[in-house]
Amino acid sequence: MFGCISLEAKSKILLTVPGNHDYWVMGTPLLGRKKDQCGNGYLQFYAQDAKASENVTAGNKAVPYDFSVNPGDLSTNSLSALWGCKLPTAHNFWWYNQIGNVGLIGQSGAYSLDDTKPFMAEACEWVAQQSGLQLVVLFGHWDVDGLGADSEMAMPKWYTEMATYPGCKEFNERGMLKFIMGHTHCNSPHPRGEVGVGFRVAGFGMASSCANYAFRLWTRPRRGCAFGISTPRRTHCTAPCSIACRRAAGASAQIWQFCGSTSRSTAHH
Repeated sequence: MFGCISLEAKSKILLTVPGNHDYWVMGTPLLGRKKDQCGNGYLQFYAQDAKASENVTAGNKAVPYDFSVNPGDLSTNSLSALWGCKLPTAHNFWWYNQIGNVGLIGQSGAYSLDDTKPFMAEACEWVAQQSGLQLVVLFGHWDVDGLGADSEMAMPKWYTEMATYPGCKEFNERGMLKFIMGHTHCNSPHPRGEVGVGFRVAGFGMASSCANYAFRLWTRPRRGCAFGISTPRRTHCTAPCSIACRRAAGASAQIWQFCGSTSRSTAHH
């Protein structure tokens, strides 16, 4: 699959946050397995400029992540330790940075709100100090609680928490604090309310969820716009790089657009 992607595409900046299956093979700590990686493989394969690496500057050969927690040490009485593996330290998965006039903040819902609060305050304080920012986007996996995430760490609730912190609060008051989430595999952009603020990007398989596939989203930060493409059809492609497969996924797509306080959807054939 990765061989189908051009070098130009793979050279683009990658922003990613971990989800439940990046920690636990079966998607929940209650069904822990010896094969669970607890995010250790994820944080290396999909490397981000995380909080853990803030002191690893150019030319520094130090390890950019904190591997002080042994995932196989099941000596504690925590739920994850009893049935699977121990989570790495949270700052391996927290990050914030700026691309152009967009501020970006990523989190992991696998940790508690109390553990995350110092990072939240720091990230919002950083946002307030950056010149030229016009839009701030929060990234997280869970759109609902459960399967490893508390309700306070699922993105709709976490967004409301972040909106109270100095720095983020001012962007929210201007309507320029947004959030992106996944987890529930359905192509509906605003499933949890907050229309035009929270966007779900999650229509990629899972037969137990909605029978649709293929969702794309990108933003135009100068106008605070978001666009997406979704199709009600699930595709079963044996050759994911084929033109026919890509056309099948988009043959009956719906294109939706949000800018400011308006939203619209149009058919596309």
